[in-house]
Amino acid sequence: MINFEDITPENWEKWKEPVLRSELIFPESLRSTEEEFRVTLDTPSNIAKIIRLDGRYIGNAFGCGAVHFDFYRQSRQAVCAEEIHINNIVIEPPYQGHGHGTRLLQEFMGEARRKGYKKLIGFFRPNHSLRLVRKLDCVEKSVHPDWFGTGEDYVFCEIDLSVKYFKKLKAV
Repeated sequence: MINFEDITPENWEKWKEPVLRSELIFPESLRSTEEEFRVTLDTPSNIAKIIRLDGRYIGNAFGCGAVHFDFYRQSRQAVCAEEIHINNIVIEPPYQGHGHGTRLLQEFMGEARRKGYKKLIGFFRPNHSLRLVRKLDCVEKSVHPDWFGTGEDYVFCEIDLSVKYFKKLKAV
């Protein structure tokens, strides 16, 4: 059975090890530190979720209101409080390809809507994460070659969280 749980400062110790382990799939220069995760958790407008399958951790998603990202200003002309930047979505490799990433992103997007966000934004690797947001009708805005020296091009995407669109999303 699939279920979701918010990660909070109060339960961070419970989820710290699997979340930090999940970071190993990212290039070293892009891995989030425990301190960066704690900053996300300490801001009520941010979102942090885990997905479990039969009680076992299988992935996570973390996002921050776009106003919290200084580096983000370099890519956009204006930072909007109605946007949430998803900076991490991970499904453990043995559980990929079974729709868990879609379920996690839908849960994340629902929480973002409840918090008043109108748009989800993010930079996505040309792997499962980009395929996932393409499946959810993202708008690809720009490509960033050799993202932070990783040798990979990342794609900046937006997803509309409007009520009309969200009803369509629930059907996926």
